[in-house]
Amino acid sequence: MSARGIISIEHSLLLLQIRYKQPTPAETPLVLRSQVVKMELLSGPGRKATVQVQLTLHKLNAGGKETLLASAQGVYKKLGALRAM
Repeated sequence: MSARGIISIEHSLLLLQIRYKQPTPAETPLVLRSQVVKMELLSGPGRKATVQVQLTLHKLNAGGKETLLASAQGVYKKLGALRAM
């Protein structure tokens, strides 16, 4: 842990796919959702792990309705990833 209380974990991005549905408007409330889809611990020295995440970005409309602006899927490889989560 650093002096500011932030935990730093080394990771490597293996794959990032972004699908843009609509332009993102300026000065508009946005909602970002993320979800861990899959975690795998690989056996062997260093006990590397892969983590797959899914993200969606929505524009918040009047009445609480949301419009999907973009979705993304990322796969990361980390040392100690499962211990950190």
